[in-house]
Amino acid sequence: MNILILGKDPSLFPQPEQTVIGDSLARHIYYTELLRQRYPGSEIRIVTYTQKNIATKVAHPVDGLILFATASRSRIFFLYDLIILLSQVLQNWHPDVITVQEVWEEGLVGLLLAKILKVRFLPQLHFDMLHP
Repeated sequence: MNILILGKDPSLFPQPEQTVIGDSLARHIYYTELLRQRYPGSEIRIVTYTQKNIATKVAHPVDGLILFATASRSRIFFLYDLIILLSQVLQNWHPDVITVQEVWEEGLVGLLLAKILKVRFLPQLHFDMLHP
């Protein structure tokens, strides 16, 4: 079972001067471990919005979890960078489910991609009330 997550959670790639609030990375590691227990060999790939000055653009915190940073110049370029990055994310890999953390921006990209790839699509309403 392969899952592709599209979202805007820059806390997955914290910067040295940034204070991270929440447990996003720990939760995704936990989700990956549970998924791999039930479906060995499964993988979760997450593409998330980050700013351009990020040091690392791809991270592998544990087996089965790969994080991709958009490294966007600003939020305005997020969708463009997301679409460009998807060619790298999908190289030699096919998701069974595409889920998005928001139905508006990445939701449309996720829905179209799910239709093209003929996979399940799961929209979410996921947001952070503490950050603008």
